[in-house]
Amino acid sequence: MKKKHTQSHKIKQVLDQLKQRKVSDRVVALESLTKIGDPQVVNKVIHALSDRSPTVRGAAVECLSVLGTKEAIAPLISKLEDSDSEVRMMAASGLGDLLQGKSSPPELVRRLQDPDELVRIEAAESLGAIGDKNTLTALWEALEDSSSLVRSYVAGAIGELGSRKDIGRLEDRLREEKSETSRVGYYQALYKLGKRDALDQLLRMLSHSVDYRVRCAVAKILCDTVDDKNSALNIYATLNEALKREPTTAARSSIRSSMRNIKQRFLKRPSAVAR
Repeated sequence: MKKKHTQSHKIKQVLDQLKQRKVSDRVVALESLTKIGDPQVVNKVIHALSDRSPTVRGAAVECLSVLGTKEAIAPLISKLEDSDSEVRMMAASGLGDLLQGKSSPPELVRRLQDPDELVRIEAAESLGAIGDKNTLTALWEALEDSSSLVRSYVAGAIGELGSRKDIGRLEDRLREEKSETSRVGYYQALYKLGKRDALDQLLRMLSHSVDYRVRCAVAKILCDTVDDKNSALNIYATLNEALKREPTTAARSSIRSSMRNIKQRFLKRPSAVAR
């Protein structure tokens, strides 16, 4: 009983802070509510979505995404139309987590045409995570995007939602694709759809691409392609060799992160790997 009273008192203090005039105070209050994680504060957080400050609205979106209640879905969908691009991006990201296995809202599909590149990227990634195959048509259209990075994420989403019958179409588009950044997403998609030799192309890019950003992306994707201990051993060893050659801090960080992830998921004795 005492613990419950203490929690209620703490929530009241934070909600009072949410009424403060300073933007930083309101943001800290929302961050505190996120850590508390109590569903009873959802309505107060939803109210903060209308705050005049985009920083506060973004913090409210993040809080609702973490709380993860069904009451958060409709308010987050409404924020896909926010005037601030970062708020739209965060709303798209949150919906990708909350709607997995459900239907994708048309408002999220429309964000594939958002004027902001990062919003389009987040929309594509979330559509892939949600898993609604009805969005495939819109994703195929989005492969015409002017941004090579957006095309990469769109291709990755098609890999999540498509089937083996999409392999030929992706390969046709890949032959026309000039950007190495975009090709990373294509190979990822082809691998997920069952084209196993696409992994060889990713490994080649990790070793030979002159663009460190491409090497960063490939390192992350290689981690995501691991599906059993044998592939974990092989990919871990490949990443370890790439780490020895990698000259940039950013790519080394990405490689190390992927190696740690593989260790945690598949390798009980990582010291026995890649000596």
